[in-house]
Amino acid sequence: MGLKISLCNIALRAQPDPFPPVACTNIINYLKRYGYQVEFFDIDALRPSDKKIYEYFEREKFDIVGISAVVSTGYAYTKNLAHLIKKGVSVDKNHCGREFGRDP
Repeated sequence: MGLKISLCNIALRAQPDPFPPVACTNIINYLKRYGYQVEFFDIDALRPSDKKIYEYFEREKFDIVGISAVVSTGYAYTKNLAHLIKKGVSVDKNHCGREFGRDP
């Protein structure tokens, strides 16, 4: 389909969760079924530094990045992660909490 997509989660617990997030897994399976190139960046399991996160997104040049997070408890982490992603990727349009294709 031409779009390069990344879904990632955040690390909030002291120890990584051994199971991938169900929502990300379902979305990835759905997108792959329809021919999209999708990668999952498991930040919870990998626990990369801010520098490694920035380098990953700068190197991979994704068209779309989705962040899976419980914003009520992970707002600060999610905000920092979004900032790192924006620095590493040229962003044309943000779709935060919105359906794709829906005008603001």
